[in-house]
Amino acid sequence: MAARRVIAAALLWAAARCDDERLVAALRRRVERAPTASALRGNGTTTWAVVFAGEARTFVRISERVATRLVAPLANAECYFVVDVEKAPRASEARWAAAFDGFAVFGLRQLAAPLLEKRRVAFELFEAVERAAGRRYARVLSTRPDVDHLAALDGAA
Repeated sequence: MAARRVIAAALLWAAARCDDERLVAALRRRVERAPTASALRGNGTTTWAVVFAGEARTFVRISERVATRLVAPLANAECYFVVDVEKAPRASEARWAAAFDGFAVFGLRQLAAPLLEKRRVAFELFEAVERAAGRRYARVLSTRPDVDHLAALDGAA
């Protein structure tokens, strides 16, 4: 239960720094459904950190495919998003919340900055979870949130 509070606090911390109401609302809903603990506290199985950093231009439209084709094949994948929603098409709060349903979101921040800065911030988010768990991710995958995946990732475990 303590790990859940740590994750919920991290999500609320991220929400406080978001300036986009849609992301804040989606994030606050996420706190209620936050994973009970990072798999880092688990039994030592391979744990992935998947970092999404960049502009979220097409994310709402392609999120389900990204979740099933990229994230689902990775055992115990925990996702971190640092995105710029400025160029994203307008979508409702409910649609933004639904876009994150296929992901175990452990960090989310809206940031209008160059890509390398977004990646740096995303790495800080997952490093905070590593410190809280007292363990490190076995593997880290970095991608952009607007990249569609045409086929499922194979042999990732």
